[in-house]
Amino acid sequence: MNRGARGSIASTTYVIGWLVLLLTAASLISAYLHLGVFGPIVEFGIAATEAAIVFMLFMRLRTQSPLN
Repeated sequence: MNRGARGSIASTTYVIGWLVLLLTAASLISAYLHLGVFGPIVEFGIAATEAAIVFMLFMRLRTQSPLN
């Protein structure tokens, strides 16, 4: 991860996170595609990906030790 001044995460990391979170648009599109039984599977996959991105970027799970 990119580090800026005073150990904070650089703004480019947040921009990348925001762009990747545009998966919400993919979720909306998949709702209208009538995927049948695969619809909930696709929706859950998109939601899990979004949650993982939020956890890794904003909760700093990659950079913090487990006991801090």
